[in-house]
Amino acid sequence: GLRILAAEQFAVRIESLRTTGEAAEARSAWQTAVAAYGEAVSLDGTLAFAREGLARSQQRAALDEALSATLNAPEELNQPGELDAARALLTRARRTPGPDARLSEQIDTLEETLRLAVIPVAVDLTSDGFTDVRLLRIESIGRFVDQRLNLLPGRYIATGARIGYRDVRVEFIVTPTGTDAPVAIRCTTRI
Repeated sequence: GLRILAAEQFAVRIESLRTTGEAAEARSAWQTAVAAYGEAVSLDGTLAFAREGLARSQQRAALDEALSATLNAPEELNQPGELDAARALLTRARRTPGPDARLSEQIDTLEETLRLAVIPVAVDLTSDGFTDVRLLRIESIGRFVDQRLNLLPGRYIATGARIGYRDVRVEFIVTPTGTDAPVAIRCTTRI
């Protein structure tokens, strides 16, 4: 009697995990699906639905995480290798069988983000005419009062140096619409 009861409880638990996993997949809650199928596999490694669901959910969870990370930090696309990695991620996402609404939206958003990432934007820089300005990984700009550069959207660092003054470092982000205000790079603190 106890064995029969234990077997029934086991079957109910397995069916509950199957239902949870399938429902999580249907609403694109990939981590929840991974947890449900993972628990089912740990209870009985021979369950085909659990092994297949776990593999499928792990792949989709990893893809979802990568897409979310890329879409949440578009300013990183101008860093070495990031644009190529994002393009490869887009290709991988497009090849995913049975895209759901969330994946389709992520693909559309990433396509637009990548399109905008390669269009230079006019950025205004200001200085005092005495500070030597350098835009890291781009070029030495020299001394100026007002300067306009065309930069790709992304994260940038400008440094300024002036004899007798403390060097400055200014980090700024260029969005597809530019910057909120001109970027000021001036050495003002005497040493």
